[in-house]
Amino acid sequence: MNLYRKAAMAKIALALAVGALPATAAAGFVRPASLIGETVDFHVLFQSNETTDSFVVTGKPEVECPGNFAACQYLNAPKLQTIEVGAASITYRYKGPGAQFQEVSPNAFLFEGLNLSKPIAAVKLKTNIPGLTESNLSFTANTVQVDMEGLSVPGPRSFFTLELETRL
Repeated sequence: MNLYRKAAMAKIALALAVGALPATAAAGFVRPASLIGETVDFHVLFQSNETTDSFVVTGKPEVECPGNFAACQYLNAPKLQTIEVGAASITYRYKGPGAQFQEVSPNAFLFEGLNLSKPIAAVKLKTNIPGLTESNLSFTANTVQVDMEGLSVPGPRSFFTLELETRL
């Protein structure tokens, strides 16, 4: 490979690494600026109760239950549950024999402070939790809510990932 081509490839790799080029541009959506280093509030909404855990996004699990987090009052299945916020994603993971979110309203996760360079315009869902669909999601410019009412997490490893997108 000649030196010119190596330099061009290095510039493209660097631009992708720092987010100067969009990772996706289908239908006018792009991967937003990174949430790494931002402070996010994670709430569990359960009937008339609400918990709040604030954390700085690291790209590693920020909330683990069982643990000393307020959310663990409601994420109290005996096995591990985690919340991880990444550069432009939110992932919930459950490891265990299976559990059930009670059929009460609300029974939801709310993420606030998702302050990207532009407002959230779309949220894409990847999951293996039966019954969890994009109709369970709602969002604003900087919040996302996931309705978990009555859903079963079958285990041994259940998850959902939300990919946040903004407009060009």
